[in-house]
Amino acid sequence: MASALQFVAIASEAICFIAAVYFIKPLKNTILAKLPWVLGFIFISDFFGLILTQVVFKKNQLVFNIPYYNLTTALILVFWIALIYQTLKNNFYKKILRYSLFVFIAFYFCNIIFIQSFLKSLHTYSFTLGSFVLCLAAYLYLKQLIESDRIIYLKKDVMFWICTGLLSFYVINIPYMAMFNYLLEHHLDLLTVIRNVTIFLMYFMYLCIFLGLLCLKEKLYSVSS
Repeated sequence: MASALQFVAIASEAICFIAAVYFIKPLKNTILAKLPWVLGFIFISDFFGLILTQVVFKKNQLVFNIPYYNLTTALILVFWIALIYQTLKNNFYKKILRYSLFVFIAFYFCNIIFIQSFLKSLHTYSFTLGSFVLCLAAYLYLKQLIESDRIIYLKKDVMFWICTGLLSFYVINIPYMAMFNYLLEHHLDLLTVIRNVTIFLMYFMYLCIFLGLLCLKEKLYSVSS
């Protein structure tokens, strides 16, 4: 059976997705119009992945889990990076992120062809690189925010909270996934501990995303007043 930690993670994703759908109207004509779709994809892919693992592929979970995880995690990274890219106003920052995303996508396919099989190996190398690019994207947004001349109102800046959450979770995933194969073979107990830490960081990430979505409530009040 799936652990309680997994169910809480799915519930956190569901709450953020529902909140994004609730605020879909104020998001509709903004650069964050795709945010409900991103959160929806994350929730639906993880939810169905969990259900299929526990029901259809219960006897041989790895046959399903590995290729499914390799695909969905890569898509989630690309979606988040693309979303942050749209919020960048500095052309130099956008250029850096654009090239970084291209390198990640290119390496993803090279990894499949030459290094880690899509069906049999967990894509730890490409996920590490993708996590780095996403952290870079979040950092560039926060740097842009700090360098901006405008007054920062955290109650109204959705992307500040989202990028803070993404950065806190994915920055730990860089060393975690980079060492995953070594820890799996030599230090399984330590791997389990670190995995549980990343799950709790995931909760923090979705808390930040939820707080970011609540910023839209502040915007609605400011418009109506």
